[in-house]
Amino acid sequence: MTESWKRRSEDAAPHKGGCRNVVAINAPFIRTGAEVKTKLLGSLVVALMLVALGSSAWAAEPITLRVWSGASESELAVVQAIVDEWNAANPDVQVEATMIRRAPGQSGEEALLVALAAGTAPDIYTAFQGVAAYELAMQGVLLDLSSLEGALAAREALAILPGDLWLDGMLPIIPWQTEVTMLQYNFDLMSEVGVGTPPRTYSEFFELARRLQARNVYATVLSTSTSWSSRLSDFYLWYIAASQGRTPFAGRKVNLVDDPAAVAAMEFFYELHELGYAPRMPQPEFHGDAFVEGHMAVQRWGQGGIPYFRENVRFDWVTASPPVPDDYDGVEPPYAYANTKYAGIVSTTRHPEEALRFLEFFISEASDQKLLASGRFPYRSDLAANPAFAFFFEEMPEAMPYALNIAHSVGTDFAPGVQRALEILSEV
Repeated sequence: MTESWKRRSEDAAPHKGGCRNVVAINAPFIRTGAEVKTKLLGSLVVALMLVALGSSAWAAEPITLRVWSGASESELAVVQAIVDEWNAANPDVQVEATMIRRAPGQSGEEALLVALAAGTAPDIYTAFQGVAAYELAMQGVLLDLSSLEGALAAREALAILPGDLWLDGMLPIIPWQTEVTMLQYNFDLMSEVGVGTPPRTYSEFFELARRLQARNVYATVLSTSTSWSSRLSDFYLWYIAASQGRTPFAGRKVNLVDDPAAVAAMEFFYELHELGYAPRMPQPEFHGDAFVEGHMAVQRWGQGGIPYFRENVRFDWVTASPPVPDDYDGVEPPYAYANTKYAGIVSTTRHPEEALRFLEFFISEASDQKLLASGRFPYRSDLAANPAFAFFFEEMPEAMPYALNIAHSVGTDFAPGVQRALEILSEV
């Protein structure tokens, strides 16, 4: 036994007359009958409070929202980064992000319908295509997001939303990200044939094509596929440029035969083929990317292709809006096609208010910075001017023309039958 331990033991030992010391030590525990009852009652109250607190803690377990991203690992990574920031700041509402699982050939909207039937649908889906989402909204599958108009205004997006996005006063989806399709020109080839700027009109485009043909280079390639989606990158792109952003099926009435913009675009394509400026695909001499290999001078792609161009192209290129008819006297720059993905809340959610709160955060400036860092454009008209996004364009200045065109870009009409109409057009 150490000396210190011995001293502590001796200090604790009872002195002579230990009974007095015992009484003194135990005095606090001697109570009358009434005092015992009071003590027991107090203990019971404390016990009940602890039970209540435990019940309250159980009831306050965090709400969980399930969010599906599109079928892309890189897209899921963006959604997850936004979710992580939300979860850190909102312990009461936690979000789980997963990639949508689709069968081969199945669209995201079709996979969502299957999940609804199985009772496994998410609360939020972030990769709706406009036309398909519109049809789901008419079936009552989506909730109204009109309360997010303020957030859309703060995002500089409300003023550029398609007018037909509202369905009987309801806003079933909100735009999240967009891919702006424009034309890329091989500037080295243009310079070689004496053209210093991208053509603005059809006549200027034909003049460039004529000069390129003399050097055995095609101006561009037009797909002969009858897939409806193929028309989005050719007919639709040229049409909305000629019509100043008016979509061909607006008002659910289709009369392309008498539509000057549609006639002009179709005649433009006809002339390209007839004069040999644009071959029919596939071409046997094209063993890879015809634009990259210099077999054609003009490509159609969105800003997502910039990293590919940077890695593979060995010449200078410039980006411009589609050419317009010679008598065009409209807005500048001309309109381009926007392939936009939308977010929406599924009507089976048990937590609509929390889902709305998350969507508001999902389109905030901080979240848009994460989206832009991945190379995807947030749907907002101030993208090129807002200092919060300057970091991206300093690193990738080639993306600036696309950002400047966001306010002048539109997607497909929000009307039933658009897909079938484009399929019929493909077969003409």
